Amino acid sequence: MNKIGIALLTLFLLTTPVFAQEDLSGIHIMPDGSVMLGNGETLNDALVTEDNMIELGDGRIVKPAMDLRSGGESMKAPITSMMEGAGTIKESNTSIEGLSGIHIMPNGRVMTGTGFWVEDAIPLENGRIQLGSGEIVYGMDMRSGDFIKRYGNNMVVNENLDRLPPGCAEISGEMNITVTAGVEVAKDIPGFVYSYDERSIEDVPPCTLLTVTFKNKDSIRHQYMVHNLPAETYPMSMFNIEVNGPGEQSGTFITPSGDSTLFVHCGVPEHEAKGMAAQIKVGKGSGNFPGIPGITLNEDGSRKFLFKDFLGIFSITSLLAIALILFLIKRGVKHS
Repeated sequence: MNKIGIALLTLFLLTTPVFAQEDLSGIHIMPDGSVMLGNGETLNDALVTEDNMIELGDGRIVKPAMDLRSGGESMKAPITSMMEGAGTIKESNTSIEGLSGIHIMPNGRVMTGTGFWVEDAIPLENGRIQLGSGEIVYGMDMRSGDFIKRYGNNMVVNENLDRLPPGCAEISGEMNITVTAGVEVAKDIPGFVYSYDERSIEDVPPCTLLTVTFKNKDSIRHQYMVHNLPAETYPMSMFNIEVNGPGEQSGTFITPSGDSTLFVHCGVPEHEAKGMAAQIKVGKGSGNFPGIPGITLNEDGSRKFLFKDFLGIFSITSLLAIALILFLIKRGVKHS
């Protein structure tokens, strides 16, 4: 093999891992049986096996970080392992490690902010929860309607006007946005059935009281569900507005304290896959989510190739490899 061949082989070996990398951290099974990554991307070619594992499109088998289906192992897991080192707290609203965001669901069951059922917990009155160890902690009581507000056929979940997220000393300001969703909106985006007209909302200041007015143009229900919020403040780390049929509904929440990108989608089965995905960038944001029509997803469903991807592929190591090729080519021409 000549020097040029060796250089090309070096380039291939150095750059191939960049293409092959895939972040499977946080991969989980959704309540409807679909598979989602921790960053909110739905894996449409992934399957759930009979033994509750995940088979990826390339045939790899991975264990889910969480199984959110009714009866899933993660939903049945006891909370004791999450309480190690928590200490003894009686009649206190102090946060216990592993129990951040603990709350009482509308059906009376107790869940942590990360989506684990606490099977041995007993819901009491006024937001008090008795753990299996006898400890009493305080959480959000969604039975009372304080965190699920219904307005006719519409609903707002986890509205927050005054509970400051971690790191926020005060509310920095107020901001209002209007988002419209439906088939009519998707006409401007070939290849998709539904969509939001605002798919990437930029430069939202941290610790801002953000009011979202969500307009539904269709005769079916749609949601504007915001993820990646602090579990200490928002049960299940989410905020949601649901509008059932044509109409609109407003809801308010306080944005996180640092730079982050919040994933937004419609939680109605298949609606996200048909185009209802978006993002909100708080501060400078933390990158773009995959699967956003017109932002990181092409009309044929393939991933958009962004400039940052170019920079990622041609990393310092790759550029050094290219420089080596050019050097060897130059030397080969010089000595020929």
